[in-house]
Amino acid sequence: MIARIRANLRKRDGGATPPVIIGAMSFDLVRRAVAVAGEPVLFSRRELILLEALVRRANCVVSRETLNAELYGYGEEVQDHALTSVVSRVRARLAALDAGVEIYSARSLGYILREAKESEAEA
Repeated sequence: MIARIRANLRKRDGGATPPVIIGAMSFDLVRRAVAVAGEPVLFSRRELILLEALVRRANCVVSRETLNAELYGYGEEVQDHALTSVVSRVRARLAALDAGVEIYSARSLGYILREAKESEAEA
């Protein structure tokens, strides 16, 4: 048990975790803070949880079940379209901020966060 405690203490003192940077957006996983082009951006609690879950697994499909579990928990009663609604709001915010990232739908699987392609960013 003491070895586990020491290992955890070393992890924390091992230096600050750098923010994850995708496109013009940076996400500080420790402080749960988002910035676009160096400017801090505020998101609602659920939007931030969704964004964090997608950033942690950037460029990978994150299942709807996983996102629902992180956003709402297992015991909470949730309507089917609730996740879709949160994703839509976050997509709109990121597009309006010109963050250089996109949330793609993986049909009947989940969602993927990726850096926006240059042709999409210019359009």
